[in-house]
Amino acid sequence: MEDTIRRASIMIALEEMRHYLAQTAERSPLTRQPNRELGENGAEYIHRLLTENPMSCKEQLRLDRDQFTQLVDLMIARNLLKDGKYVKVSEQVGIALFILAKGSSYRDASDTFKHSVSTICKYSKLVLDALVILSFDIIIPHCDLSEIQPQVQRGTKYWPYFKDAIGALDGTHIDAVVSDANGVPFRNPKGGKSWNFLACCSLDRIFTYINVGWEGSAHDITVWKDSLTNSKFCFPHPPPDETRKRRMQAKRNRIARQLWRSVRTKGGTKDVGDE
Repeated sequence: MEDTIRRASIMIALEEMRHYLAQTAERSPLTRQPNRELGENGAEYIHRLLTENPMSCKEQLRLDRDQFTQLVDLMIARNLLKDGKYVKVSEQVGIALFILAKGSSYRDASDTFKHSVSTICKYSKLVLDALVILSFDIIIPHCDLSEIQPQVQRGTKYWPYFKDAIGALDGTHIDAVVSDANGVPFRNPKGGKSWNFLACCSLDRIFTYINVGWEGSAHDITVWKDSLTNSKFCFPHPPPDETRKRRMQAKRNRIARQLWRSVRTKGGTKDVGDE
């Protein structure tokens, strides 16, 4: 008896669902409302950041108004970005900076700029590609590497210990958002998923070289060798001139004399002529 009632209930539910679907199919489809019509659009948002509070642009995009305008003009002058049908270059740059500055998702940017997620993804990728191309002109040694750095010559803090130094380098990891199916190469020694990259900076803390693209499982030596051997990265090598070779040889001789003097002093003898 209970089975019969259960079957009858299922049949009635299926019949009601069939009628509901048939009525839904006869209705006219809903017209898609574009995101641009819902409140302040992206162009108005960028205009407000540039015209109202002077600090708003820097707080939201991490660039002040002058820097943002110069970056947009540079992108246009280098022909790296072009105006889209609905999205101008200034808004494209604003979308990418909004995501980078706040670590926001595409959906957060979509809600702010009133564009679809696909549009946000498209233009953020275009701006990132343009920034990578632009980085080859910006991240370069800003002074002659064969000369002693001014920061070393100005005081006794670095002189003469770093008179041959052209900068500092170090490697670090940044988090990578990769699916578990493809994330095995990105597993770093701590178990997380990351990118392993190498960065160099001058003594005044200006970046002169960056190598990004190695998975977190890659050893630091692998990234270092890739930087040295891959010519397209333009690693800032000191020029192999004769002056530097003579300087290095003089340093080796000085270290050898100091070691020899320390051995002679411990042995109980000391040459007066070595003073």
